[in-house]
Amino acid sequence: MKRQGRLSCPYLLFMSRQDTNLRCAIRQDQIVPGFLDGETWLFSGVVAEPAQAPMDLNLKAAQASAAIAGYHLFVALQS
Repeated sequence: MKRQGRLSCPYLLFMSRQDTNLRCAIRQDQIVPGFLDGETWLFSGVVAEPAQAPMDLNLKAAQASAAIAGYHLFVALQS
């Protein structure tokens, strides 16, 4: 299924260095949380349009999580 439309704000993606399946998405207009330091997390890209999002990233869940916590943690089921 192809994702269409536009995001209201791009997401910055990060990947845990200790568990590469653990990912974090942050809206570009949010402050990057302190736990996403360069030693334990790696910047892995920007999602500006839904079609660019990894299939494991649920954009509706990311939007809800970001509204509450400022970030969205998710597990990548594909490498």
